[in-house]
Amino acid sequence: MEKDGINVTEMLISIKEDVASIKAKMSGISDTDKKADEALALAQEAKTQVNKLEHQFNQVVYIAATAVVLALFVYIIEKFL
Repeated sequence: MEKDGINVTEMLISIKEDVASIKAKMSGISDTDKKADEALALAQEAKTQVNKLEHQFNQVVYIAATAVVLALFVYIIEKFL
């Protein structure tokens, strides 16, 4: 079937193939949303763990600094008293 120099049948077949291609690409979108949600949850969990590690590291530094200061204090007291 041809109208004004355009083969309508070929055009419809081409449109049908394009629609099928778009449907195939769209079928994976729900999986993408699920994967994005999982990635966000993992990133938030990793952030929480990093914050805990930073807190623990700061505690270790404070304890070590306190130990050094205390040792110096004891040394000074023993040296001069």
